[in-house]
Amino acid sequence: VWWRKVEQAAEGVPVVDLFFDPDHRTVAKAITALYNNNTPITAATVNDEVLLFRESSNLVPSPSRYLAALQAQASLRSPDDVSAAAKKLVEKYHLRAIIDRLRQAVRIATEEQPNPNELSSTLRVIATEQSMMTTDIKTFGEIIEHQEATAGMAVSVRASSGIT
Repeated sequence: VWWRKVEQAAEGVPVVDLFFDPDHRTVAKAITALYNNNTPITAATVNDEVLLFRESSNLVPSPSRYLAALQAQASLRSPDDVSAAAKKLVEKYHLRAIIDRLRQAVRIATEEQPNPNELSSTLRVIATEQSMMTTDIKTFGEIIEHQEATAGMAVSVRASSGIT
């Protein structure tokens, strides 16, 4: 049930791709393999599967301690908690994609002879990627104002950073 919730929340993105850290990707790959093979997902089975998938022998900490640490710190008590956490991973995945495309756009724009068609194509992809996100990207000022409003506080002094 839990891993099905993760896959549903991933909205078509391969679950392994949601993770940035190589160790996290390895564990996700192992869990996905177990899930696809209808093998029970336990610390022992994940540990065995990680040993098959890891690219080097230095997964730190060991898979069983790693899983125990994840379980100890996680507040994932229900399938809904898992789904919410997976949706956050999807958001981060899309943000990383936007950042990669922005780097590509900067590279194109700073070439000696920039290609406007290539640049506009990259910017269209960025707009599409942003539309896949469930929350709007906000400016830092908008985030501060939202925090002030929800906390019922106001900043007494504001100074311009000079950055738009």
